[in-house]
Amino acid sequence: MWIWRSQRLPPTPAPDELSRHLTELLQRRDELISNRGAEQNRLAQCRHGLIKKQIGRLIAQLTEQIKQLICLNALLPQQLEHKGPPEAQPVYNKV
Repeated sequence: MWIWRSQRLPPTPAPDELSRHLTELLQRRDELISNRGAEQNRLAQCRHGLIKKQIGRLIAQLTEQIKQLICLNALLPQQLEHKGPPEAQPVYNKV
């Protein structure tokens, strides 16, 4: 008999709604930060004035969206205190 069959681990419980919500917010924030970095690199290499202006507006929009997600993220630890598991840790923001 195989060893792994004799050592059965309990199933991992599905994440609760707040945990899924937090994960979704953090994934989106990371995507926006990555996209903003790509646009900043593109801006540094760009020579055409119109394109620079467009990239600058896009960077500003991405930054605003990141700030909005950070504000939502700041509210979640308060909700976790009331509904979530006691081991829930606050998530540190990066802009």
